[in-house]
Parts: sequence; C-alpha cells; structure tokens
Amino acid sequence: MTTDALPVDPDLAALLRAMDPDPRAVHTLLAPRIGPATVDELAAADYGHDLPAHRAALTALLADPDPPTHLEWAPHEVLVLTLGHGLGDVVDLWSGSVLLGAATPYEEPLLRLPAFLRAALSLGGAEPGGAELAAARRFLAWCRLTVPGDWRLTPRDLPYVTFGVLLLSVAGAPVPSADVLRALAAGLVEELDRSVYEGEWIGRAEPPLIGRGPRKPGRAWRDLAARVLVDGPLAGTAVGERLAVLGRTVTRERALPVEDLYGVFLP
Repeated sequence: MTTDALPVDPDLAALLRAMDPDPRAVHTLLAPRIGPATVDELAAADYGHDLPAHRAALTALLADPDPPTHLEWAPHEVLVLTLGHGLGDVVDLWSGSVLLGAATPYEEPLLRLPAFLRAALSLGGAEPGGAELAAARRFLAWCRLTVPGDWRLTPRDLPYVTFGVLLLSVAGAPVPSADVLRALAAGLVEELDRSVYEGEWIGRAEPPLIGRGPRKPGRAWRDLAARVLVDGPLAGTAVGERLAVLGRTVTRERALPVEDLYGVFLP
C-alpha cells in the first residue's frame, strides 16, 4: 500500500501549510524538559530488561536536535509501554511525537495518536493556546502533509491525523477563524468519504473514524470528539454547533449520510 491512496487535497494542504508545520516542534520544545530521573524511569519500564541499552538510546535521542526518523527496539519498547501510563503529559506528548514521526518495529501509529492528543489537550487546557498545544498542532500538520514513518504503511488511517489537527485547532488560542475551521472539517469529511470507505459511506450505520475494526481505539475517539467538538470551548457558538454535528456523529449520538455532513461544512 502506498501513500498515493490518500493524497492531500490542495485546499486542505493550504490550510495545513498555514499552520507552520514542523517535525521538530514538539521535540525542540519538550526534550530539554525531560531530565535524568525521567529517563531512568522510562528506561526501566520493561521490567528493567535491557535497562542500560534503553537509557543510552533515550539519552542520545533527547540530546539530538532532530527527532528520529527510525526507532530500534531500544528505546521503542519502553516508549510504547509508558505512553499514556502515568509519567505525565509532557513525557506523553514528547514520546508520542517520537512514535508518530518515526518508522518503528510495531508499525501501529494510530494506536499512539490518542495519547498524544490527550496530552496536548491537557497541557493546553491549563493555559489555552499554550506552547505545547501549538507545537503539537504544527507537528501533526507536518505528519499529514509528509506522511512520515509508519503512516506510509497505513495510509487509510490518515484521516485520523486530520481529525487530530481539527481537535487541536478547536482547542487552541487564538482559535482559527470560523471559515478556517469549517474548511478544515470539510477537508476531513472529504478524506473520510474518498479514503476510509473508498467511496462507500458507511456513516448511515456506523460513525466515521471508528467502528472499522477491533484494533481501532473507538472509545478514545468518541471521548475526544465529545470533549472538544461537543462540549469544548466553542460550544454554543455558530461554528461550534456545526462542529458538534460531526462530534455527535463520531460519538454515535446520531448518524448522518456523508452528503448531510458535507452540507454542514461546505459554504
């Protein structure tokens, strides 16, 4: 399977480029904040197995100004084991970006994306539009434009990346204009229509993004949609009501055919 299965629509590409996409955005911001004690905790996560190798790999990774394009078993194994499991949002956002941007042994980037998004939203929630959330959005915009690492092997999952960019855009400050948010949501609907279901919209029976297979973290996507699109910072506004339609479709509160979702977001 190649990335030709889901080329970026020119209008969507223009929106993503306007976000100043950068593969280094999260790594540059957060790597200096991860100290030796955290490295030791990460390195020991696999019951202490190969602790010196994991520690050395993590130390080298954090010292490099560029995030990796490829991960070996050390430190990949401990990053996967700890992501979303109690080491804090800063660590989750950083390690999530490493796992999402690199080619890895497990080749399952979609399973890493929800923890990355939750960390970004939590860090941004303390100070809306904070640097961490903005960096996460720039990084995800780069991922969608360039399709790095394991995403090249799973191009049908790329609408989830676009969905992540939309969530971080809604939660950021300053929030993009209503026109930009509508256009971004319309780009997502188009990607779902032409890629996820290959032209056959199953939204009449199942919501978009989730329900396609047992390995997909369906509950995570429902929770994120409810948190940001239904009950998020734009609730009660005109554009927020439109986004809530998509959110309620993802959370299974309602089912809409794709033509109706197009109608919500297209001018």
